[in-house]
Amino acid sequence: MRRRLFPAFLLVAIAAVLPADTEQAASDEEARAVRIMDVDHLKQSVMVMDVAVLDVRGQEIFLDGHIPPAHPLDVDALARLVLTGPEPPGEAILRLLRRVPASPDRPLVLYDSWSLHRRDGFAAWLLAYAGFPGVHVLDGGFPAWFRRKNLGVYMGHPLPSGRIAIHAADLEPRPELRIDPADIENGPPDGAALLEVLPGLRPGDGPSPGPAQVRLDELLDDRGFFLFPLHLEELLDSRGIDPHARLLLKGPPNLAAFAWVAFTANGFDAALVQPLRPAVPAEPHP
Repeated sequence: MRRRLFPAFLLVAIAAVLPADTEQAASDEEARAVRIMDVDHLKQSVMVMDVAVLDVRGQEIFLDGHIPPAHPLDVDALARLVLTGPEPPGEAILRLLRRVPASPDRPLVLYDSWSLHRRDGFAAWLLAYAGFPGVHVLDGGFPAWFRRKNLGVYMGHPLPSGRIAIHAADLEPRPELRIDPADIENGPPDGAALLEVLPGLRPGDGPSPGPAQVRLDELLDDRGFFLFPLHLEELLDSRGIDPHARLLLKGPPNLAAFAWVAFTANGFDAALVQPLRPAVPAEPHP
């Protein structure tokens, strides 16, 4: 009798504490502007066909061993749309992504090659700043060939080709993700810290970082995966940065935005120091 009662009591005890923990976890996830998706999760998502993959390299054709057919993304065109006014023009962005089956319930997964010029982080920041609700970066840019090859079994499962199910009115810009350089000419506000991002996507490949600096390869482990939050905290602490401060990341957009993904997806409060370019009025037709 006692053996039968103990499992029941244990289940009741777990149920008593589970809702609060689950609710807290959900709120933490919702607070993140961008998330990391690893290869295993992408495999599962491809099987149920609930993701839209964006190839930041802009390639239409995939060789054997690459992930399933993806939608090429013109990052330069996206940047021009997002960074030419005080608010991202939702309708223009949706026209740019007209072939992408985007929706609030379908994650946008971005990936790039393992190179010094990768732009998946910058594309993720642009989309998140424009208000897209579900932006993912494929685990550090999908750097290793054997990890791409593991997805080859899904070559026969094309991604959905439905039309866009999201409207410009649903895109609410997130200005908190951007800091204008003019606003911090006299230093960062209280509770914030400037962190400069230096190049280097392979260990030791790049300048030696100093205080308030981090090199890009330091955000990845030996396998090319993003570091865990504890290791990121240790890295910031070693550079004289309070891990609990709001991180204002400065540097070339490709580098700073990739660092923004590494920190934001792991629960840190981070923003990109990025100016807005004034909109250029269209020339009148003759």
